[in-house]
Amino acid sequence: MLVSYLPLLFSALVFSQQITFTARNIYRLALPLFVGIFLMALPPVYLQDLPLTLRPLLSNGLLVGILLAVLMDNLIPWERIE
Repeated sequence: MLVSYLPLLFSALVFSQQITFTARNIYRLALPLFVGIFLMALPPVYLQDLPLTLRPLLSNGLLVGILLAVLMDNLIPWERIE
């Protein structure tokens, strides 16, 4: 599954070369990326105790990473963080 997302990751990394990296940008980029990769590598056995409605959503690392990035962008006051 990770192999199918590598072109997306590569295009995101090419785009990230245009960004000047500050602590704010690194956290906004790294946290959703690492959470998504962690969930993609997580064995399905660990998700068996979740309800059936949440299991497909939380087992998809790409979806969780995107949702986490959107939530972080809207809920954290980034302009106050230097």
